[in-house]
Amino acid sequence: MRRGALALGIALACALPAMGAAADPRPLDLWPFVVRDARPVAGLESTRIGGPFHERWRTTPGPAGEAPRWDSIWTLRPLVAELEGPERRDLELLHPIAQWRWRPDRTRMRVTPFLDRTFETEAGPGSEGDRWTFLLAFGGRTDGGERYGGFFPFGGVAKERFGRERIDFWLFPLFGRSRDHRGFVRTHVLWPFFSWGRGGGRELLRVWPFYGHDKREGEWDRRFALWPFVHWRTEKPGGPAERKIRLVLPLWGESRSEHARSRFVLGPVYMDSANERTGATSLDLVWPLFRTARTPAREGYAGSRELKVEPFFRRRQGPGYDRTGSLFGAFDALRLQEGDLAAESLRVLYLNRFERRSDRATGETRLRRDVWPLFSQRERTWRDEAGAEHATGKLLAPWVLPLSGEPFQRNAAGLFTLYERRFADDESRTDWLWGLARSREAEGYRLDAVSWLFRRETGAASREGWRVLGIPLP
Repeated sequence: MRRGALALGIALACALPAMGAAADPRPLDLWPFVVRDARPVAGLESTRIGGPFHERWRTTPGPAGEAPRWDSIWTLRPLVAELEGPERRDLELLHPIAQWRWRPDRTRMRVTPFLDRTFETEAGPGSEGDRWTFLLAFGGRTDGGERYGGFFPFGGVAKERFGRERIDFWLFPLFGRSRDHRGFVRTHVLWPFFSWGRGGGRELLRVWPFYGHDKREGEWDRRFALWPFVHWRTEKPGGPAERKIRLVLPLWGESRSEHARSRFVLGPVYMDSANERTGATSLDLVWPLFRTARTPAREGYAGSRELKVEPFFRRRQGPGYDRTGSLFGAFDALRLQEGDLAAESLRVLYLNRFERRSDRATGETRLRRDVWPLFSQRERTWRDEAGAEHATGKLLAPWVLPLSGEPFQRNAAGLFTLYERRFADDESRTDWLWGLARSREAEGYRLDAVSWLFRRETGAASREGWRVLGIPLP
């Protein structure tokens, strides 16, 4: 009984401060129950409940004046996260499985692979432009208000869906018909064996795998026999860019245009190409192990060259770029220069990356440093319209899940982030062990705290000084 009363008392003591977080400006350090900031620092104000499991952020324009993408974010890792911003709202469930996305014009709900629905926000479900998919069933209304629906593979009609203006099917693969935006109508019987089509300047006939041809006026003429062995096609027929391709896989293949040709013998064993207009040549032996290629310099072009002897060495050089690597890309170094834009990157064992991108015209520089599984770091510096310099960045450690993008950090990676540092100009914030120890530094304000054991806060009215176990020191 006593243990139950004690547990209830602890729960209430933790819940009440959390519920009053918005109205109470004081910092709170009751790790792992509640850790709360007193004010935004580096454009961010956070509250943590239960260590890494629940976190809430309120974003504000940082010292650099940049508007945040979201006004507020909260997450219950790894189950759910909610994001609110100017005229938009997102709800993520078991990311990336489920998502609810609201915008002023459209709302979308998605639960992969079960449900996907999009409709006009103001009109609601069932309005024009409403579309939904549930498992193998689908339906909705077009932008013009026409209804459609079906259940795959038994039968149905889709309008303005799946990349086609209209799709009809019955007992698929027994029968199917589609029409695209150009007016090309294609019919399938016993897909993929028999199909034919006509319209929009295109003709098609296929008796798979014995023979097939597909022709669109002025764009291509493609044919095959005994697929996938024999292919011949013409791209851009009748024009100056016409190219003819003949393939007898895997024995022989050739591609020819007015000024260029390429060929291969015995699949990847031997391949070569040449362009009479540019003088470019290439040779591949036992692709992709050995390759040499060269384009000589000419007026307006400095030339390029490539040498590859995998897995030992590869290098490509040309106007504005120089790329070196080995071990099939496990090691890769790149330098780019195009006008005022410059970039340097180094990748080691695919996951470890070091990048620097800069723009001399704007003074902007972006840095990326990823060392798996130790840390992931991002930094950005730039000048505003008045010429003042600004800098923002963050560092997360360890970096156990080598995934990029805010959603993964928000929903999953935060469970494993033991150290986090963010800064914006002269403001910075640091957290150890999900807020067990933390520091905040801004103009006229500083906070250093270790849970309920120690807190030093300066620059806050009537709260300056040291506190140990919540007791002010003289």
